Amino acid sequence: MYLLGMTLSACRQIESAKDVLFALFAEAESWGDWNHGQKANLLLRLSAFVFTVRDTSPDASVPEEWPAILTLWLSGMGSSDMVREESVASLTRSPSELSLLIEDLCGYRLPWGLNSILVHLKSLESEMGKTLPPVCSFFSGMVKYGLSDPVAVCLLPYLDQERTLALTLAPICPHGFERPDEVARWILSVTPEWLAEAGLEPGVVTQVLNARSWHRSAERSERSRRNAHLKILAAAEVPDTLEAGHKVLVVADATLPGTFDVRTLQGAVVSRFTHQTAETPWWADPHIVDAEVTWAHDDGSENRILALNMVES
Repeated sequence: MYLLGMTLSACRQIESAKDVLFALFAEAESWGDWNHGQKANLLLRLSAFVFTVRDTSPDASVPEEWPAILTLWLSGMGSSDMVREESVASLTRSPSELSLLIEDLCGYRLPWGLNSILVHLKSLESEMGKTLPPVCSFFSGMVKYGLSDPVAVCLLPYLDQERTLALTLAPICPHGFERPDEVARWILSVTPEWLAEAGLEPGVVTQVLNARSWHRSAERSERSRRNAHLKILAAAEVPDTLEAGHKVLVVADATLPGTFDVRTLQGAVVSRFTHQTAETPWWADPHIVDAEVTWAHDDGSENRILALNMVES
């Protein structure tokens, strides 16, 4: 049994508890009818098992306040507000300290554990004669992002990670979590008039549009970044340790137009080459280029051939 790189002992523990775990996940069939407390309770019971598994067990004991922390986190509350709650303040009044705990338990251990368990249980559906509820596929995202609503989990990436906005929009979204593609299409195309007619206050509508604009700008920026590829002959004295994935600098020679040095981050010259074009290439400015070795090959002599990928930063 292979579970996302988990150790053999962890896999065996999950396999031995498969009946109990399957029954727990199957409870989510009623997810749409539950209140927030019931949803948090199921994830809390699942977390109790995840934290006993060797690979996902916390280094320190889970605090007594964990049920309150998880319940509040899944409601979309941030650490600054959570530490004001008496049920959490008994552990810490420091938002940063609480954030570190949440990052460890909810950002790393729980998502990994829940996803690994789900992968195994899905493979057992024929054997069990049952199909797990589709909402189970969102458990990892729920605990990671602090949202018990699966539609909100779908919306979050398109709203600049604004959890409050995602929770506000989830109830009025005309599509269910079963169609995350339709949820994404809706949030990217919904008009301010539609949102206003759905009952959102003008200020909230503005927040939604601004958050959505941020997503579009980031997406456009990613798509529009220029890139270029070069193959160069490395100097004989360049160490063999310069391999694929290593960052380098491409620096123009101010005294010789069209001549460039490729240097290691420590300043050692890797290669010097000439690139004669009518216009100065965009990557001539080292401040806007991220250059990386993508391929290294010995040519049979003392030299090495390096392929570089340069991306606008």
